[in-house]
Amino acid sequence: MALATLVLFWRKLSGFARTLTIVSLIYLILGTNVIPWTVIGTQWPALESYLQLPRRFIIAGLSFLLASDVLIVHELRAQQLFHWTQSGIALTVTMLAIAGVSSLAVTSATLVARQSDPNTSIAAGLATNDNNVYAHRYRGKQIKKITDLQPVFHVRDKSALVRVVDRRTPDYVPIKGAYSTKNDYYSAYVRYVIAPKSNFKHQVLPGGVLQLTWRQKKAHQINVPVVVYGNTQVNLNNKALAHTGLKTSLISTPTVQGKKGINQIRLSYQPKMLTLIGIWWSVLAWGVVVIALIWRGWLKHREIKQSEVD
Repeated sequence: MALATLVLFWRKLSGFARTLTIVSLIYLILGTNVIPWTVIGTQWPALESYLQLPRRFIIAGLSFLLASDVLIVHELRAQQLFHWTQSGIALTVTMLAIAGVSSLAVTSATLVARQSDPNTSIAAGLATNDNNVYAHRYRGKQIKKITDLQPVFHVRDKSALVRVVDRRTPDYVPIKGAYSTKNDYYSAYVRYVIAPKSNFKHQVLPGGVLQLTWRQKKAHQINVPVVVYGNTQVNLNNKALAHTGLKTSLISTPTVQGKKGINQIRLSYQPKMLTLIGIWWSVLAWGVVVIALIWRGWLKHREIKQSEVD
């Protein structure tokens, strides 16, 4: 409908309305199978890693499309090109509402049936694939099917769900070296983060400081299930560690020399000065905008008062 309106009323629409509609349609096309993303990902794995889920383009496309639809209807109605706009909008909204409710009902029924099926795997029940899920044991029983996970939804301790099922998705983790399809980053995430994390006590201290505590029977090197970024400040047993001498894994988890007894590592993040300047500049810009809007409103209010007096 947007495309047809764009073609039929091209000369009647403003440049902004045309541009917004075209951009929304481009985003929608990018999010479909019309674009051979599988082939593109094979040829350029770095691009695939950067985009991750090209279908997300549809979200931006739909958002822009809703805005452009409202703008198109507003402009055409203002020019009185047709008189059935109001009735057409009401009919369209009613039809979309009925279709939306019907779609939600069908989707809900399908989900309930799938969640209650003892043959549904844990991954399928969570609407993902097996490579993304790492299930643990719950009350002595290994979680394999989605029905095994049902009791966890009905306990008072809601954190149990987080402990029972882990997502094997090391997204946004700084990897060592260049990205390569030969490296299994999912398995590395299990090995360096998911598997050993139960041996560490995790705390978040004031100021966003991440603290992990663990006990060793003797002094030896140990991989700590935390991720070190370029500006991460690492402190082991009250001693700052330099990045240059830090040994890290494929997904940037550090290996440190732990002592006998209780060990403690703290991680904090120090942004670059350019980042801080950008943040404060953004805050200042928004402050100027708010002040300008208040000032404009006050001037308009004063003009109205003055005209009433005159």
